[in-house]
Amino acid sequence: RVIKTEEFHGRGIFDDNTAAPKGDTLIMPYYRNGKNEWRSYIFNTLNEDAIARNQLKNEQVKISFLIAETGKIKDLILIKSEYFSFDNDVIKIISNAKGWNPASIGDKKVAYRLAQTVSMVDAF
Repeated sequence: RVIKTEEFHGRGIFDDNTAAPKGDTLIMPYYRNGKNEWRSYIFNTLNEDAIARNQLKNEQVKISFLIAETGKIKDLILIKSEYFSFDNDVIKIISNAKGWNPASIGDKKVAYRLAQTVSMVDAF
């Protein structure tokens, strides 16, 4: 079940008020201690549900989400669906993730859209 889909071709979504002034550098959002901790969070959280159902083989889901200026996750969009229960598991674990540091331009925190593919191809 796809609730909302969207295509975008940029790295971040900004309005005129958050456009980077010349000389300021965009700092990407990051999860706690980086990519490895984010991957561990996703894999460990999904494993609990996957083992209980014992159904995950070669599934892949892609989700787009916005890291708000506060670091909260908002506006999740299902880009690539696998099947309903796996889609819901991925949406649930990403929306419940705490610990994101928002993107910034200079001293200003800005919203930034990311996309995450979750694949269980080699998980078991």
